[in-house]
Amino acid sequence: MIDARYVARVWRRNAVVWTKYWLGSFVGTVGEPLLYLFLLGYGMERLIKEVEGMSYSRFIAPGLILTASMYDATFECTYASFTRMTKQNTYRSIISTPVNLSEVVAGDILWATTRGVISAVLVSALLALLGLLDSPTLIFMPLLALLCGALFGSLAMVATGLARDYDFFTYFFTLVVSPMFLFSGIFFPLEGMSGWAVALAESLPMTWMVRMSRVLAYGRMDPAFFGDIVKSILSILVLFILSVRLIERRLIR
Repeated sequence: MIDARYVARVWRRNAVVWTKYWLGSFVGTVGEPLLYLFLLGYGMERLIKEVEGMSYSRFIAPGLILTASMYDATFECTYASFTRMTKQNTYRSIISTPVNLSEVVAGDILWATTRGVISAVLVSALLALLGLLDSPTLIFMPLLALLCGALFGSLAMVATGLARDYDFFTYFFTLVVSPMFLFSGIFFPLEGMSGWAVALAESLPMTWMVRMSRVLAYGRMDPAFFGDIVKSILSILVLFILSVRLIERRLIR
């Protein structure tokens, strides 16, 4: 059983620590998506005049919102969680209280999700100010960012359960996170690609997120929207259970 009160206390502990360095974290959160926007978005518009009836920068904008959410949640549940679990022994200290390991993991993922939502809200606001996003349905983007943060926080926590040292995360980001960023349809339409390439892209959770973000950013419904929500929720549940099992095997022998 998971007690929401204990999960909230773990979340609060992480939030208090974050207040010590929040300003620096925003630089990366906002800076990286804007960098891609200016270098690729506005840069490629000289070569690519229009994609799906819109400017190239407008086309990539929704995916950049959730890129910020994905990276923030992933970093939080890899490097930060691994440090708490190993170097600082925070996990062992907390589970010596009435808080169990599932609640600690849930609290970490919830905090990573919160970071992801904050990032998405900031980037959404900036892109709206730049005139790239103007649909009324954009107000629901924080809810999608919540789903995105929970999914990638849970996936990152699985990686943390498998990691033996910090070097492991280099492989995780290179072989798992970066391909999702590059091949999920953020920078090019998936339609028209080879069948195997489309099938591979459809297996990537970030593809679902990008597709849903375009629905909210443009106000145009996609038939796959509700199916993507269901797949995301089921993935979160499976990944959370797996992450708890892996970390439990590691800490409680």
